[in-house]
Amino acid sequence: MKKVVFVLWFLIGFYGLFGQTSTKKSPTLNQNFGKDIVVGVFSDSVVLKFEGKLDSLSLFLYEKPDTTKKIKPKDFRNYFVQKSNRLDECRKFFGGWYIGDFKINELTITGLQPKKDYFLNIYKSKDTLFDFVMQIPFSTLAVEPTAQAGQIVFTNFSDTSISLQFIFGNGEGRMLVGAKGEEVDLPQDGKEYRASARFGSREAQLGKSFVLYDGKDKTPQVTVTNLEPGTKYTFAVFEYNGNGKYRNYNVKPSANNPRSKITRLKAPEILKVELIAPDGAFIRWKKVANAVTYVLDVATDEEFHNKVDVYNEVDVGDLDTFELSDLVEGTTFYIRLKARGNGIESLYSKPVKFTTNK
Repeated sequence: MKKVVFVLWFLIGFYGLFGQTSTKKSPTLNQNFGKDIVVGVFSDSVVLKFEGKLDSLSLFLYEKPDTTKKIKPKDFRNYFVQKSNRLDECRKFFGGWYIGDFKINELTITGLQPKKDYFLNIYKSKDTLFDFVMQIPFSTLAVEPTAQAGQIVFTNFSDTSISLQFIFGNGEGRMLVGAKGEEVDLPQDGKEYRASARFGSREAQLGKSFVLYDGKDKTPQVTVTNLEPGTKYTFAVFEYNGNGKYRNYNVKPSANNPRSKITRLKAPEILKVELIAPDGAFIRWKKVANAVTYVLDVATDEEFHNKVDVYNEVDVGDLDTFELSDLVEGTTFYIRLKARGNGIESLYSKPVKFTTNK
């Protein structure tokens, strides 16, 4: 009986010295360790950054999650990670690669495959024991398109809409982004966005910009609506490959990409024409935003072919009323207005008909 007990004690002791897997919880590390470890992912590489102490830590890379978490660190010792580590030069074993023991806080692993899921495992190693610290999943991106979309042209525009089209590049798809002002926000790799041609749609927001189109049409025509009159907008197109977490955008500029356009001013509305004399009338209109002056036009026909010389596209200034005089008595006239801003103008208002007294 004593011999049996002795043999069991010996076997347990031997396993404890040479084959034991730690059953303790993951070791406590510096609170900053593990924060924002993957700082850059590309189609063929990943950039890592670690904060905190690196004593006795080893890094492994897998193509599938390691559920056993059983690595004998004594089989992978005396090799330190480099600033740049090519995967085909790392030690390969069943299920993954041994990148090395930590000695530096920043490193790059290259030679990865595009559009592939990987898993980084970190262990705290001792002579015959190991402790699993953490597993960090990441996915490489699709290969970035090399030819960017471009040649944005505006086919039509009004005070509240702009229609445009562009030439495609060599990506699987392309995304149109617009913003008020002169700059658009850039899309983030590894992320898809919802799109809406209605500018300002919350579900299509990208920073201070909005995604207006996302698709695989080669020569799409997009009409952007819900714009503000007399306002400058900038548009940019980005080619991309891949979908979801694998998506990789080309965000470089190209010919006429990005490009800006100012919407028309809203047409003024004539509120009233009041006869004040046999040869005179008083006109009042509703001013519009971003206008600095108004142009008045008077004719004796509704098509404005026969204009009154003294009131042929007269710049009347930043007013909302004007008095007409020296008109022919007992005559029917038509009057219209348009607004002008800094380099932009509106369409003419709806003509208003009036007849002077005899």
